[in-house]
Amino acid sequence: MVDITEISAMVAAAGVMMGVVYYILDIRHQARTRQTDLIMRLYSLFISREWVDAWEKVLNSAFDMTDWATYHKKHGSSDFNQVYLTFELLGVLLENKLISIYFLDRVAHDHVVLLWEKMKPMIEDARKLLGLRQLGVGTEFLYNEMKKREQKSVENS
Repeated sequence: MVDITEISAMVAAAGVMMGVVYYILDIRHQARTRQTDLIMRLYSLFISREWVDAWEKVLNSAFDMTDWATYHKKHGSSDFNQVYLTFELLGVLLENKLISIYFLDRVAHDHVVLLWEKMKPMIEDARKLLGLRQLGVGTEFLYNEMKKREQKSVENS
């Protein structure tokens, strides 16, 4: 026959199990909430007047993106840095699995592909000229991941 000690041990074990399950579900919910918050903050950046103006200026200067010195002398670096560093940050977040490629591809695919393909020669020149081997690696990673996703999409069609 089952005595009161065995029943209380089973109830305690069940309580601990329920607590663990609740804790795991709560952690998953908090992670989704944090990721949603991050996505909303990033999206608000992309629609800010300041960023859109910088993007437009960078886009209009894209034909000058052949070498760093010429571009910097003609256009300065403020608008370029605002746009470029945004994509650099997104690449680092993606590389560290803190944001999904699905979201980034949906929101910024054309922007990233267009900018990287235009600025690649200039970034490579700046790496040599300034001795900054890591310059642009986040943006390049982001671009490569987007192109992989694009290629998979084409293969699955």
